[in-house]
Amino acid sequence: MGLARVRRTRIDQLVDEGNKAAKLVQTHLEDPDRFISACQLGITLATLALGAAGEASFADKLAAMFEHWGALAAWSPEVLHFARLFCFGFSFVITAFCQTVFGELIPKTWTFQRAESVLFLIIYPMEWWCWVASPFIIVLNGTTEFILRRMNVVEPPRRHFVHSEEELKMLVSASHEEGVLEPEEEEMLHSVFDFSDTVASEIMTPRTDMTCVSANSTVRQFVDLALEKGHSRIPIYETDMDSIFGAVHIRDGLRAMVERKESSQVRELARKVLIVPENKNLGDLLTEFKKTKTHMAIVVDEYGGTRGMATFEDLLEELVGDIADEHEVVEEFIVEEADGTIMLDAKLSLYEANDKLNLGIDDEEFNTLGGHVFGALGREPSPGDEVKTDDYTLRIEESDRHRIIKLRLIRHPQTEGTDTNGNKIDLPPSKPNAAKSLEAS
Repeated sequence: MGLARVRRTRIDQLVDEGNKAAKLVQTHLEDPDRFISACQLGITLATLALGAAGEASFADKLAAMFEHWGALAAWSPEVLHFARLFCFGFSFVITAFCQTVFGELIPKTWTFQRAESVLFLIIYPMEWWCWVASPFIIVLNGTTEFILRRMNVVEPPRRHFVHSEEELKMLVSASHEEGVLEPEEEEMLHSVFDFSDTVASEIMTPRTDMTCVSANSTVRQFVDLALEKGHSRIPIYETDMDSIFGAVHIRDGLRAMVERKESSQVRELARKVLIVPENKNLGDLLTEFKKTKTHMAIVVDEYGGTRGMATFEDLLEELVGDIADEHEVVEEFIVEEADGTIMLDAKLSLYEANDKLNLGIDDEEFNTLGGHVFGALGREPSPGDEVKTDDYTLRIEESDRHRIIKLRLIRHPQTEGTDTNGNKIDLPPSKPNAAKSLEAS
């Protein structure tokens, strides 16, 4: 247990500092099979010895005591036989109790709480025992592996103490519950785990919200647009947004203005951008950003049409949360109104909606709340249209033709029912069933 509980990074640090005991521990961490087999062999031999010697000796002495009392009290042979059976049973219980408490529970609890201290305390005796018992350990491990191979059981990896991603997530959550990690630290660590499972289409700025400039525009027009929108980079296209071939940086535009080239076409300042599919995971996208030294990627669908735009800042925000500078207007996606309803931006992702509002939406076709509502309606949305579940209503407050902009979340009050005596009781609302439980009104 000490080998499983000790922190590998701490042992590596002590080895670098010249700690000899830590070096032995590190050796057993690299190949724990030998250490575990030695421990199991020692535990088994100690248990057998205690049972064979201790139990028999204790039972014999106790039986002799009962026989002496029986002779004085003139017990019958049947009573004496029962007394002997009782002695052996009682000695077995006492031996098992002592073995469990002093040989199992106390050492393991102590090791669980102070793994490093206990491991350093017993590492030298254990190293000696591993050397003494090495012939038996070789035979035991060899026999075990032979039987497992005959059973077509795949040999387990040597690194027994490497945690899976799900186990690490559980450790992070447990550390937060114990107060070791702050809520922000827990959220950031979970974001790291989810980073490579997220794809570009989930974090991109959608096509409808992109600001682009024609390649035939002048430098002056580009600079004016960049200053108006507050963007440092703007994608540049040939004929339409499906023909984006690069991006222009405001720094290059201002430099051209200083050089009196404000009438030049902005295509001369174009820089390369990445073109990536919508299912590109963020881990690979980050690698490409670093490799190509670019900060912008155009996300395209399977037909080559532009779906949106992802930037290096979008990736960073996926890890650390929203980042807003002094010139950026912070957009509130969730605003609680005085009447108890909640105003929602239709661009709110379904993941955030479920996480922060507990909506229980399961929709694999759409990524945003607006897209989900649009799909549930099945027609062009209009202000006042509603999508209902048993627990809440999503009402469209603002739209632009087929694009939903704002939604209002209206929670339903708990339904009222009666018990067997006819008294009114509050029934909890039923759990949402996403698209199947939605009905357009």
